Amino acid sequence: MHDKHPEQTETSRNNCPTRRMLRLPEVIGRVGLKRSSVYAGVRKGTFPKPHKIGPRASAWDSEDIDRWQAERIAGQA
Repeated sequence: MHDKHPEQTETSRNNCPTRRMLRLPEVIGRVGLKRSSVYAGVRKGTFPKPHKIGPRASAWDSEDIDRWQAERIAGQA
């Protein structure tokens, strides 16, 4: 079956938001820090704070993590 409008499908994918909430294991995988280092950075104010997403669950905004990584790469922190 051939797609009649392949460019429309591609555009739809590109407009899909990439902002997500990341749980701790994914944050650890992205930034290469251990759990204790992530939470130490949160306490010191050098790492983004998580957001409560439930009574016993927290997650980080992917844009906050991306920004934190970009600052490290640029040497601004």
